[in-house]
Amino acid sequence: MLDLVQVRSFLEVAERGTVAAAAATLGYTPPAVTQQLAKLEQALGTALFDRTSGRLRLNTSGAALVPIAIELLDLARQAADAVREPPPRQRIVIGGIASAIAALVVPRRAALAEGADIEVIEVEDADALRELRLGHVDIALIQEYPGDDLKRDRRLSYTVGLTEALRLILPPSWPPSTSLSDVRDLPWLVNGTGTRCETATRDILAV
Repeated sequence: MLDLVQVRSFLEVAERGTVAAAAATLGYTPPAVTQQLAKLEQALGTALFDRTSGRLRLNTSGAALVPIAIELLDLARQAADAVREPPPRQRIVIGGIASAIAALVVPRRAALAEGADIEVIEVEDADALRELRLGHVDIALIQEYPGDDLKRDRRLSYTVGLTEALRLILPPSWPPSTSLSDVRDLPWLVNGTGTRCETATRDILAV
């Protein structure tokens, strides 16, 4: 029988990439997480990670265990909720970027709060998806650009909440016929280095 504490530690390391990051989230020491991983691998009779350059990378066995681990932990949460007396008030944690929260959550927060306790955390897209897979948030609000649907995590369910156009806004003195090709080589200001906004802007300008 698998130990759920060990399964949780495995999943945190699998998603975060290092024992230290997983330990910080779980509130354990890194040696404790390492020990839990070792016990899980011993119980399963196989290694779950390739250990290189201080990081842990899932091997074939580890990758196969990830969706099962997610399901096990979700079932454990459902079981705990099912036997509570009285049943707990529903709690919904929503994670996403500030603009998505402002557009989709804030206008509806009062209505949502009538049936559940709502908690909102501001995180970038990749972090929101990771926390969703780990069960730390219930809804991830992310931004997608053309072609992103091909990169979706098939373990998750996606729904379009809002569609917005990308607009090129120019100074009044510029001619209306100005196109992206005319401004491609000019300096651009984007919403943070390494963000999805920057990547999408670079992709659009490269076309």
